[in-house]
Amino acid sequence: MRKRIVYTEHISLRLRMRNLPRVLPIQTVRNPRHIYFDSKTKLFIAVKELRDGPSGEAETFMVAFLESDSILKLITIHPLKRNQELNRVSEKRWLRISKKN
Repeated sequence: MRKRIVYTEHISLRLRMRNLPRVLPIQTVRNPRHIYFDSKTKLFIAVKELRDGPSGEAETFMVAFLESDSILKLITIHPLKRNQELNRVSEKRWLRISKKN
């Protein structure tokens, strides 16, 4: 069974503001480099590096999302600054729950 994908107004706004393709959050969640649980927000975080990001250079994006048996709810998306992922992991804010290659 395929999950219904729900875009919040917030992620839709962020996609428009950053001129990002609407498919980017789904690609990030379905094929992440890592998935974390954010202990502060209680959301799942998918992280993916894009070799040819929207800026034309390599960029790393994070997508915050919730997931149930039938729904994948996409909350927000933003590019990660250098070392931002590492800092959140080392502070134990982001707890790695999955690694996909």
